[in-house]
Amino acid sequence: MSEMKGRLSFYIMLPVIVQFAMFYLCFNVTSEMFFYSLFYGGSIFFLVCFFELLFRKKINYTSLYDNVYNNIAPIDKFVLKLLGFFVIALFPLDVYFNGFKLLNPATYAEFYGVGRFIRHVTTMCWMLVPIAYIIRAKNPWVARLFIVCSILLPIMMIDRNRLLMSFFSYFVILYARFRSHTIRTRPGEFRRVKFGLYSLLILLPTIFVIIGFYRSGTSFSIDSSGDRIIYGKFPLTDFFEMMPPSFKQILLYITSPILNFTHVASTGFLNDQFLLSQISPFSRDAYPVYPFSPVLIVRFNVGTEFYPFLLYGGLPYVFIAMFFVVLTFSVVFYWFCKSQGVYAWLLFLKFAYLMLFLGFAPQFYILFNFMSVVLIFILYLFSAFLKFSMPVNTGKTSLGGGSDRK
Repeated sequence: MSEMKGRLSFYIMLPVIVQFAMFYLCFNVTSEMFFYSLFYGGSIFFLVCFFELLFRKKINYTSLYDNVYNNIAPIDKFVLKLLGFFVIALFPLDVYFNGFKLLNPATYAEFYGVGRFIRHVTTMCWMLVPIAYIIRAKNPWVARLFIVCSILLPIMMIDRNRLLMSFFSYFVILYARFRSHTIRTRPGEFRRVKFGLYSLLILLPTIFVIIGFYRSGTSFSIDSSGDRIIYGKFPLTDFFEMMPPSFKQILLYITSPILNFTHVASTGFLNDQFLLSQISPFSRDAYPVYPFSPVLIVRFNVGTEFYPFLLYGGLPYVFIAMFFVVLTFSVVFYWFCKSQGVYAWLLFLKFAYLMLFLGFAPQFYILFNFMSVVLIFILYLFSAFLKFSMPVNTGKTSLGGGSDRK
């Protein structure tokens, strides 16, 4: 299993397998929906196998943490610490322009004027976690502040997606420390890291469910249509019905996007407004806020990363979109395995999270994702420029902004 965790396929296929297992357990799936689910999972599996054979790289978790964090140049630490303070400093402006969402959960998705652009910066609070571990040796209290803010800011925004991303980054870093040879030689620190991993596994679903109930109330109480397709209901199984409400919330979050994708694919319905509005962020006023699609329950309207492509032109466009997603992650994965640098690490964490949530809502083919990647490259180039300009020895520069240990 430890060998699998270092492979490209692990980060894409494990979430797909878990999501589909829950999908088949929770819904009475029609033969047409089953066929389209096989197309979805089979296409991703084919592409993952192709790029796995093409790139042939693995992550060695026993040396990952030391390679990334033990040889970061002071300039890199300075630049990334400034970014962390900048994100935190903008949060009061976020509250001023967009409102305090925790006190008015019904408006969690409403943004106003310049507040929309400020939110694009504050939602990068997940980066506070890897930055905290960069500066923790010399600035332990600042590092703790960064980690606390990475969790509190999404809660105050009622942004479960950003909360998941912060937890994901924290978990991957703790896991890398847990597997590190250096940490295993320090029994006290090893026990603390192990305790931190278990704590995250308990805290994440607990906070996720609490925010869900606070934000959405009783919207997770839905009627079952049994083994029939009836609009306004879900074809729920007895397995789903016997789950407690907190588990039902998580199960619906995981499975309803695949249900929507397969059901709409079986109807042959097309509507190009979904994709056009998504890739035209500066002219969204020309499109409906919620374009129509024949989902079974209107408030459960997400349908995976590839849903807009399905609605635009059917399955061929879905396959093309999948190709570029897997290609991009493969390139990022290869770069990180080769460089083990801090900026490649940030990109890896970001894209590994995107792979984890491919089966939910669009997060890859959006302007914010593209600009986040551009920002990481700008930070890398800016750090490289400062190293070149300053006459002091700030450490070795690799393609990833850190060491080149193998």
